[in-house]
Amino acid sequence: MDKDESLHHLIRTTYRQVWKEYYAWEQEYCRRALASLASPNAQEILSNLSSPSPTHLNAADNRQSSMTELSSDGHALTMHDLDGGATPTIIQCDSVHVESMAPSTPYESVAPLSQSIRHGDDPSCMPFIPYAETPEFDWKANVQEYTAGTAWQDTMQGQDPDLSCIILEVARRLHHEHGLQPQTLDATKILPLQLCWTQTQPGLLSLVNQTDLLAWSSAPGELPPGAVPPESNMLRHNLQNMITLFCPIMNCVQASCISHVNSGRVLPENITTSDGVELAHLDLKPEAPCGSECFLLKGWTGPAEPWSQLQRSDLKLVLSLDPESHSLPCDLAVICRKPCHEVNFYARELIASTAIQPSQSHNVMLRPIFRDYNPQEFTPVSPCHHAGPCSESSQCECFIQHLHCERNCGCSADCVRRWRGCKCGSNNRARAKGCGPKCPCVREGRECEPDLCLHCDFMPLNTQSAQADTCQNCQLQLGYFKATEVRKSEWGQGLFLLEDAKAGELIIEYLGELILEPTLITRDQVARFRGRNYVYGLDSEFNVDGSNAGNASRFINHSRTERNCDVKIHLVNGDHRLGVYALNDMNAGSELFLDYGNSFFDQGTQDDDA
Repeated sequence: MDKDESLHHLIRTTYRQVWKEYYAWEQEYCRRALASLASPNAQEILSNLSSPSPTHLNAADNRQSSMTELSSDGHALTMHDLDGGATPTIIQCDSVHVESMAPSTPYESVAPLSQSIRHGDDPSCMPFIPYAETPEFDWKANVQEYTAGTAWQDTMQGQDPDLSCIILEVARRLHHEHGLQPQTLDATKILPLQLCWTQTQPGLLSLVNQTDLLAWSSAPGELPPGAVPPESNMLRHNLQNMITLFCPIMNCVQASCISHVNSGRVLPENITTSDGVELAHLDLKPEAPCGSECFLLKGWTGPAEPWSQLQRSDLKLVLSLDPESHSLPCDLAVICRKPCHEVNFYARELIASTAIQPSQSHNVMLRPIFRDYNPQEFTPVSPCHHAGPCSESSQCECFIQHLHCERNCGCSADCVRRWRGCKCGSNNRARAKGCGPKCPCVREGRECEPDLCLHCDFMPLNTQSAQADTCQNCQLQLGYFKATEVRKSEWGQGLFLLEDAKAGELIIEYLGELILEPTLITRDQVARFRGRNYVYGLDSEFNVDGSNAGNASRFINHSRTERNCDVKIHLVNGDHRLGVYALNDMNAGSELFLDYGNSFFDQGTQDDDA
């Protein structure tokens, strides 16, 4: 047996032994945990009570418990096992007398949302079977909609905590008893879970610091240290973590964002100084030196020691992430952990040797084609990030989908595909009229953006007379919602105004899960059975479903004769959002009604009210 075969045999043998020990320990642990639930004085309290005989129990009988009323404020629960044993337990019950109440109208409870969440598709395995005990519901046909069956049959839904405990114990034993490092174990690919960091993912030894370890093994020795990327690679590693963790939409920038899809951008492994990069604005000067090593101080001739190729590549990587940023060498020095004057020296060296100059125009198309006017015909994409101009050769998603580049995109500021906003408030006369039908933002179904529509007034909601002086084409992003209340209506529950609303004013945003068409189809059977559907079409890919998560807008009832609201889809800072707007002036106390549309109903037509 050679060295590699001997190593593999040792790992497999240890893995098998730990596996057996863990599940032998788990069975006894579960028995003790269940026994601890019994009341310590239950036997004494129930000494005068007769317990049902468990002799009738057999392997096919599922009646393994009996309930005996102890008093008005307690019950005795006796649990039997198939071996003939019985464990009595006292359950204290408080009696509460209430007057009879009329049943509430049937509605589903949902998780409250402040913004829609991007759900996409339901998992291919069914989390649970709805209405399984209701004979009228064909749950078998509903299960068939899920290709992978049920969730409890899928062992790969998440990381098995039992398996994590076993792998950690294997790594601990092999490290202390045989001197094997976690990197060596990962290299064999025998263990099913990675112990050390990869380029983009933490290993099990790092993740274990975020959880409570299950103390099941009495063997001595600490876990081996979690191997982290070498210090020389920490900058790239931290940048990748930031890009992966934080939302790329600048209006959001939330960690683990639930409203936008992360582009999954992966930084290139190697960037050489010969690779082209566009740089700008390094001629900006700070007001004062950042320290004793600031580039503003005279006398610097160059770095004391030449940077390594990796360090120079890291600097270029930082600059390439935002080529037209206004970052000063003082700021870059903090990121690169290098003296300011050295960062300035190598940054200017990169500009001198770059293969792509900022003067090269991005206007590769004089008349670009755009198809992002009708929300039913397109879906917003993640901000583009690529080298060179937006074109098919650079695999720019905005170019491929015929969309405008948004302000979150990483392309050049002079890219001809960029949305420029409006200039409706450039003079007093235009400002008085506001953004009307001729406004390019209004015409293309967009809300005005503060960073682009510089002449529009954007006033915070808590500012006095804010709504009267603010551009009316930015109500969703500023949160100009009306106060509403859910209460009993002629059609069950309804949504009512608590304040006056003028025609055209935003009342509420329709919120829910953003789901794709396959999920809409699988959920339709349940929606039809319960007789309530909360889905609104959003764009060419997504629908907004308020069935499981949403807000009070889901209680707005349908009416063709009393309709006083309308739903409009706006592109707001790169996202499609559904706003409910007043069709006419309404007083406080008015119930809100929408026309759901013919497609909402099975037959395509419906009575005037529903």
